[in-house]
Amino acid sequence: MTEVAHVVVGPPEHGVTRFGLDLAAAMGGRVVHAAEASAVVAPGSPRAHVQYTDALYGRDTASAAASFELFTERLRASGAGTVTGTLHDLPDPDDEPARYQRRRTTYRQVLARLDAAIVCSDHERARFERLFEAGEARPAVTVIPLPIAPLALPAPADRPAPRHEVGVFGFVYPGKGHEDVVDALTGLPADLAFAVIGRPADGHDGQVTRLLDRVAAQGRPGRVEGFIPDDRLIERLRRVAVPVVPGRTMSASGSLNTWLSAGRRPLVAASPYTREMAARYPGGLHLYRPGELTAAISGVLDDPALSWLDQQPPAELSEPAIARDHTIALASAAFRHPAGAR
Repeated sequence: MTEVAHVVVGPPEHGVTRFGLDLAAAMGGRVVHAAEASAVVAPGSPRAHVQYTDALYGRDTASAAASFELFTERLRASGAGTVTGTLHDLPDPDDEPARYQRRRTTYRQVLARLDAAIVCSDHERARFERLFEAGEARPAVTVIPLPIAPLALPAPADRPAPRHEVGVFGFVYPGKGHEDVVDALTGLPADLAFAVIGRPADGHDGQVTRLLDRVAAQGRPGRVEGFIPDDRLIERLRRVAVPVVPGRTMSASGSLNTWLSAGRRPLVAASPYTREMAARYPGGLHLYRPGELTAAISGVLDDPALSWLDQQPPAELSEPAIARDHTIALASAAFRHPAGAR
């Protein structure tokens, strides 16, 4: 098979960028990375694979799609006869209708520039199908989950002393569920802190201010810690007393897998995607339904062992296995000889 060039756009700290770079390293082959699409040096390869989420390509979903169209034109002009891509954060049909239609239109524009696509969950595959009308032509698509990095599960005696806090990891943006966690803290001891281990997504500084005001109104400590470098991240995640993944509408989540890679068993809002993940990794997640988070937090405070994993993830979710699955997919007939969506 002709070598695939991985063309990755975005700042290194963004989860989609990190996934693309890690995947490229695991698969081998040529890697091209730039913070912005306009700065990419075309790889000059007959096959290019890209990562797409609208937040990495423009200030809004329309400008992102337009940027992506120019980006793929440059890839093809440089000799990439086949351009495939992994799509992230696909439009949610349960979103506000006007926003969904905007994002649906622009993700269709993006898919029109790809010869075949990968998505990271069965739930995303369902969202992918909703983008099209029955019988409408669309690129080939396959599902390959996000990987879970190798675990070094600490023995109970080696677990670090926890900070008295509830922690959410990742970027702050609408729909991530931070407010749900703060609301669930009402009535719990005021010295139980709320920690955001991450920074606001671009353009969402105001949400951080409102979030911390909401925490302060309860008389409890709260902080947004900003980006944590890789060499400190696992240690930081292991010091959280109660890890929470509160997003109710996510379709795949690198933040969730990072908690798992740290050996933590987080409290996770039940949703189609997280139920899918719980089935893939039995015992790896503690799912809660609406109205159950306060009791779940109290349960972990009473029994900290509940928040620690005691088993490795399934081998099929390991980084080598996921890299192998990508290699197989990109070598398949649908990806080598696509019907073409352009």
